[in-house]
Amino acid sequence: MPIRRMRPTLVLTAMSNRHQSSTTTIAPNRHRLFYRQFVPPMLHCLVLALTTYTGLKLLKQTLKEERTLEDMYARRSALEEEVAMGLKALEIETDPPLPLPWWKRIGR
Repeated sequence: MPIRRMRPTLVLTAMSNRHQSSTTTIAPNRHRLFYRQFVPPMLHCLVLALTTYTGLKLLKQTLKEERTLEDMYARRSALEEEVAMGLKALEIETDPPLPLPWWKRIGR
């Protein structure tokens, strides 16, 4: 019940304050004016800075991934060459010895 009583008085006081403020001239609040002029441009700067930061971070990550892939492919090709050389050496060692020509076999 006390809440119902407070509502009409609050509305009446608010309306009376509006009427009084419109008739009297009040100096503009410098603090409020400062933030009204300062905050909107700063929000634009903040959005621009965040967009730039995000773009540069994404570019760095993409370049890092490309470099990692290039390093992996280089390492892979080096390992493939090493395996090929090892297989070639293994083939040379495992080949059966060539038979001696007939003139060398006679002297034995």
